Amino acid sequence: MNLKAIQRKDTRYAVGLAAGSSGYGVHAALVRLRGTGSALHLKLINCADYPFRPAFRARLIGGRADAREMALLNSELGELFAEAAIEMIRSAQQEGVDVDFIAMEGFPLAHIPPRGSDTHGMLLLGEPAVVAERTGITVISDFAQRDMAGGGQGAPINAYVDWALFERPERTVACLHLGGITSLTVVTPKLENVLAFDVGPGTYIIDEAMRFVTAGNSEYDKDGHRAAQGSVIPGLLERLLEHRYFERIPPKSASRADFNADNYLREAFDESRHHGEDDLIATVTAAVAENFVQSYTRFVRGQYRVARVVVSGGGAYNKSLLRRIEEGLKDVPFRVGDQYGLPLLCDGVAAAVLGNELICDTPAGIPKATGVRTPALLGKITPGRPG
Repeated sequence: MNLKAIQRKDTRYAVGLAAGSSGYGVHAALVRLRGTGSALHLKLINCADYPFRPAFRARLIGGRADAREMALLNSELGELFAEAAIEMIRSAQQEGVDVDFIAMEGFPLAHIPPRGSDTHGMLLLGEPAVVAERTGITVISDFAQRDMAGGGQGAPINAYVDWALFERPERTVACLHLGGITSLTVVTPKLENVLAFDVGPGTYIIDEAMRFVTAGNSEYDKDGHRAAQGSVIPGLLERLLEHRYFERIPPKSASRADFNADNYLREAFDESRHHGEDDLIATVTAAVAENFVQSYTRFVRGQYRVARVVVSGGGAYNKSLLRRIEEGLKDVPFRVGDQYGLPLLCDGVAAAVLGNELICDTPAGIPKATGVRTPALLGKITPGRPG
């Protein structure tokens, strides 16, 4: 393993892997990277999604894992990451290039952000040593843990990636990630001025609502179709927007544990059980959208002159969700991420960028984004096989 040799290369090729907070599968990307920081140039060569089998996903997001089960999930997910990496390596071979490193963001089984106390931590699943052993290539992982060790929230860890990809000297843009958790990055010309925070629940809570109202027969609301058929329940919407997390001042981060069926939906749904299923889904979708509109109005509008909002994540496919957001911010231009040549669902690209910055000794921790005390190098290195 010679990281300095990789750093000195004019062009680096990387495989990026991520599981995302929704836990639907592994997102993998093969990218070409040149430079670092504001001089970073990235080209996406290939990307693919590798869905988890239903039984594995149920174990992953079930929330009832003991130590033995966590150990098994960590190893099994490592194998799934390795299989996705091998597919991307084959793609690189077809392009006639060698992969220099692999970067991965594991599945956040537990994320306890610091909220005015010393109690905090994060547990990511997906063993990087398995990936390094199966591929023989150096793996860079665990970006969020270093951020938290430095006093940060551990999320949104991809704020630096947004800046590296969308920074322009003459304008400010915002990146809206409609993933399992909704996050927002305000990309300013200067890195130290970047604002980012987790807005609150995203597609994960809509998925939870779908599983709840269909007794587990439906995993998600495809294209927002069910929400489009329903009507918003005013009382339920008001209740869903009362969560104390929404009043917190950035830097702040949220986890799936903050917003799940048991502690966020069940009691509220029980009080609205006389309403139709589509009405319940429409209301949860409206809550996700309205929370973003309120957060944008409170923390961004008036403080930044945003030229446009770039939308990515699985929620970008939810037409009902996106329509409600755009209706709530009619004066803000919205663009979808794939218009910039980036796949909406491929968090693997972000992992590759963060891995590149560690190799180049470029700090990717942003104090104003996560609350980390000083700009920090993010990630851990697991060596590949020698030779």
